[in-house]
Amino acid sequence: MCAGWTNNASESFNHILKQRVQWHVCHMELIGQCRQLTNAQAMEADRELIGHGDLVLHKDHARFRTIAEHWRSMSDRQRQRLQDDCFKL
Repeated sequence: MCAGWTNNASESFNHILKQRVQWHVCHMELIGQCRQLTNAQAMEADRELIGHGDLVLHKDHARFRTIAEHWRSMSDRQRQRLQDDCFKL
């Protein structure tokens, strides 16, 4: 189990999935929906790294914050390394 994850985290994720299908019973492609949600979470995390998101990096991770101009100049590999360093469990 991931550090810091509780039953509430999985219940929250379940609630988000239900909202995406507007609480209707339907035949949904679960893997695709989960992929879209995790991609959205990753994009939100990227926004936090440059200080443009709705959330705030924890003080223990604040050293990873960068400015948008620097983020845009980084290669994909550099961005991935920054993300890995900041968000590793």
